Amino acid sequence: MPYKNNVDRRAYSRRRKWRRKQEALTRYSISPFPICAYCGETDLKVLQLDHIDGGGNQHRKSLKKGKYGGWSFYMLLESQGYPEGYQVLCANCNIRKEYKTRGLYAGEI
Repeated sequence: MPYKNNVDRRAYSRRRKWRRKQEALTRYSISPFPICAYCGETDLKVLQLDHIDGGGNQHRKSLKKGKYGGWSFYMLLESQGYPEGYQVLCANCNIRKEYKTRGLYAGEI
């Protein structure tokens, strides 16, 4: 697409990346729209994908270094047909889950 200037091109790119994130989160959500599986948060700015059985760090390391982070990870999932094993969590619930896994959090998630 031809753009009149770099501002238009960057704006288009941001919208496309945002739509890709929204699509991936919708696919893995427990409802027809992106929502945290634990607390019900719906703000897209704080929603994240979580590996249900853990292992996210090892999974990132197994991918090509630096190639699949952020929105490009959503592209990878799309190209793989949105494989199972992920859930949508807000940032707070995601870190609580990690702390609980490490034995650093005793409360309810």
